[in-house]
Amino acid sequence: MYPILLKTSFFTIHTYGFFMALAFLIGLKVLLYRAKKRNIEEELIYDLTLIILISGIIGARILDGFVNFSFYLSSPMEIFKIWKGGLVFYGGFIVAILAAIVFIFKKRLDLWEIADLYAPVIALGHSIGRIGCFCAGCCYGKVSSSWCGVIFKNPYSLAPLGIKIHPTQIYSSVGNFMIFLFLLQMEKHKRYKGQIFIFYIICYSVFRFFIEFWRGDERGATIGCFSVFQIISLIIFCVAIGIYYRFRNNKKEKNDK
Repeated sequence: MYPILLKTSFFTIHTYGFFMALAFLIGLKVLLYRAKKRNIEEELIYDLTLIILISGIIGARILDGFVNFSFYLSSPMEIFKIWKGGLVFYGGFIVAILAAIVFIFKKRLDLWEIADLYAPVIALGHSIGRIGCFCAGCCYGKVSSSWCGVIFKNPYSLAPLGIKIHPTQIYSSVGNFMIFLFLLQMEKHKRYKGQIFIFYIICYSVFRFFIEFWRGDERGATIGCFSVFQIISLIIFCVAIGIYYRFRNNKKEKNDK
């Protein structure tokens, strides 16, 4: 669509990078608002969010490097051009969680309380970021004959040009925003710490599993008819379900005492 938002003789603003920055700034604003309501220090949020941002970008790029290994092998400098796209969410998510856990334990914070604080904001930021994917043409869908199909014409687009394809980026943006609204609603009925984060993991892994069937970009190696990201989704879903039932049973045991 519009990979380049603004271009002058001095600099270029890529639309993908703009929406990534917008997602971060809006997410941070919402986080600070939510933290204030829970009497969590702003400084901790700034520090943790910066750690999540940096580790998330690194993790997202590493997984993208594995998926598109041959491309980066022939053009190694492209791995540093993150403003053009190529950030794999699952890679960033997993590495960011590991980095966040280290920070949280070091600061002796409540892990599940912080996880619940961030969960809806992750979905919101992801929703905004996917608009950048649509503009850049990355994460595009398979060929489509449906009314909602789109045709990319901009020569700088990462999507194939001149053919009607599924706008999977928009599907993902809408889906993540719906998860965001769902999590906000579930917070009103929260029964234990960690519940909102677990719901996020369950919702996103299920959504991501099915959206993969419409993705048409390079997905790396496949296992049977499933992509690598569908296998990751299944693993994460199973882990989340296991944690959910463990927490629910622990809550039930406490209530029975």
